Amino acid sequence: MPPLHINDQTVIGLVDRLVEATGQTRTALVLAALDHFVADKFPQLKQEPAPAEPATEAELHAELERSLRATTLDYQRLKARQANKRMVGSRIYKMIADNGVIGTLAKLVERPTEGLEFLMEIGRLDLAAEELVLNQRFRRIIPDDLRNKAERNIRMAKAALAHRSR
Repeated sequence: MPPLHINDQTVIGLVDRLVEATGQTRTALVLAALDHFVADKFPQLKQEPAPAEPATEAELHAELERSLRATTLDYQRLKARQANKRMVGSRIYKMIADNGVIGTLAKLVERPTEGLEFLMEIGRLDLAAEELVLNQRFRRIIPDDLRNKAERNIRMAKAALAHRSR
């Protein structure tokens, strides 16, 4: 199924305000709104069941890559909004092509970054590579050393923010 693109600026503005107010991703927010609308206006339509856990590692890799790409896009939009620009670039897409999704995540969690601290400060840790690495859905394909680095980065970023706030 092709992605859904919404071009109406009023809708985009409302969704962005709701994202800021709730801290949810755009996708989660739109899905929740659609679920509410369908339940209220069209109770005869049933929600599709949650997707089953992927059976193969290849399916998990594909799902992880989709998640990383979606997270990257949300992060780019957030950074662009912060910089008051139309859009900011990302090297992640090329990294995925060159290194695969696990290799890209390994590079992203090699050390704590200012981006991780930024996401913590604004309460959007859901957009951090570390959160993807620690997601239990992908535990079968993410090596333990990557999970350990992600946990270390989060601890270090929290400590840096705590130190700065003193």
